[in-house]
Amino acid sequence: MAKFIAKTYDQINAESLIPAKTECDVEIIEATDAVSSTGNDMIVLTLKAYHGEGHKIIKDYILFKFEYKFRTACDSFGILDAYNSENVSAEDFGTRSGKAIIGIQAASDKYDAKNVISSYVPRPAEPTKVDLDDEIPLDF
Repeated sequence: MAKFIAKTYDQINAESLIPAKTECDVEIIEATDAVSSTGNDMIVLTLKAYHGEGHKIIKDYILFKFEYKFRTACDSFGILDAYNSENVSAEDFGTRSGKAIIGIQAASDKYDAKNVISSYVPRPAEPTKVDLDDEIPLDF
């Protein structure tokens, strides 16, 4: 007879989640322009978040009015030029890759607990290029 530990559905679901505050590589599977139920413009990202040997599919709803998350998403996915031009659409996100901090949304009466994107991780700053051809005379 096989040995196992009986678990509730909540326990099984909780064990399948990526731990909160984990930084993961994320890949955009789909990006769509949308309007929230309260009439706010947003972009809906369907992401593949890689963790350990596997991944989780996470939907993120990026509302333009949440400026910090919107800017860091643009930075993480390498589209700051579009952000700075004040003209970002779902098409700009394409199927890019970036990094995100994962969170957990608690279970409710209707839904199980699930992973969410807490924040995006900005790309490291590009190193400043130094011009080594500065023609300094070397008189010895």
